[in-house]
Amino acid sequence: MPSTSSTAAWPNDPAAASLTQLAFASGCHGVIEVSAADIRSEPRCSAAREVWSHRAVRLHSDDRAEILETLERDGPVSLAQLIETVATRGDARALIFALASEGAVALDLRGGITDDLIVRSGYTGSSAGLRAYGA
Repeated sequence: MPSTSSTAAWPNDPAAASLTQLAFASGCHGVIEVSAADIRSEPRCSAAREVWSHRAVRLHSDDRAEILETLERDGPVSLAQLIETVATRGDARALIFALASEGAVALDLRGGITDDLIVRSGYTGSSAGLRAYGA
């Protein structure tokens, strides 16, 4: 198990160090290394940019609850099924991507964004930032 002290890993990036410490405090079991080439590979890179572009979407508490309770009740589901199932004020897809940007839901973006993309519950706790998408 890696050390929870992240200041040695990112001496010039206090935000990364704080996020790493928060991850371990929230029950993270390890760190997945992803190379720069993996991150820039397609379709992952374009999909991650698309998801991240929704990070500022306003999430109403009832929309958040609707999506998260559906995932808790039904377990991991496809993006298309989740969008079809939830009743939200705003565009369900945009809301799901906003939740993914904060780590409340997890998406494996290695295959890009498709209707078959599996959406599952992310970490529990306060929002801290973008989760790693697939390894």
